[in-house]
Amino acid sequence: GSCRRVIQPTGGMVRVVVWTAPRCVSTALEKALAGATPRVDVMHEPLSKHYYFGPQRVSERYAGQPPDTASDATPDGVFERILAAGDGERGAHVVVKDMAYYLDGYDVRAAVRCLRAGDVRHAFLVRSPRATVPSLYKA
Repeated sequence: GSCRRVIQPTGGMVRVVVWTAPRCVSTALEKALAGATPRVDVMHEPLSKHYYFGPQRVSERYAGQPPDTASDATPDGVFERILAAGDGERGAHVVVKDMAYYLDGYDVRAAVRCLRAGDVRHAFLVRSPRATVPSLYKA
């Protein structure tokens, strides 16, 4: 990963990536944060575009569709978007909710270096398998 753009937070702005797995009630957290204040911008699973549709897609789920060649269909493009988010007059905090497995096949160390350079904080949302596994069968 190249991660060409590095932006430092200003005015106390915080960028947080919440890494999670399916059925961990992460979308409920995401919606609660999105409605909490106008100074919080929430990005919903930006790496999913890379995982399902990007030029180096990992999943075969949508293999019949042509790859998306937009810059945000690559992990580096997503990281640049995260680092640029929150810039502007509002100085909004940024919360990114994404699935950890969307980085499958990507150099995770490069992702960490890139996001560290932008002073991005990381949180991990997990849920007990006793709740997660039955939830997968109900979905």
